[in-house]
Amino acid sequence: MVNIKRPAILQNLLRYLDPASETERAGFSNGVVSGLIMRQDTTPGAPFIRDFYTAGVEVTSTTVTDLWPELVQHPAEEAVGDFLPALRESGRLGEIFRYQDLAALAHPA
Repeated sequence: MVNIKRPAILQNLLRYLDPASETERAGFSNGVVSGLIMRQDTTPGAPFIRDFYTAGVEVTSTTVTDLWPELVQHPAEEAVGDFLPALRESGRLGEIFRYQDLAALAHPA
């Protein structure tokens, strides 16, 4: 989250992700989204948070263009809008610091 005002830095990392690896995709997305959840919790409503995940893709790469919405933008929208409030309410926000299914954590069966 150090580079939250420079989404191109994270976008550049997507170029090295194996798009066929579900493990890499899930781990990358979970890490980014977990960081954004915490950033939103510590600086609620800061415009640069939404600006980060809704940023237009700055890195010229088909892989990046295809993966950014799927691995960053859509999961971030769900995390900030749904998971964060649910995790606050249940007192489980600190549990995001280990890799897991955030949807299952926010809304346990």
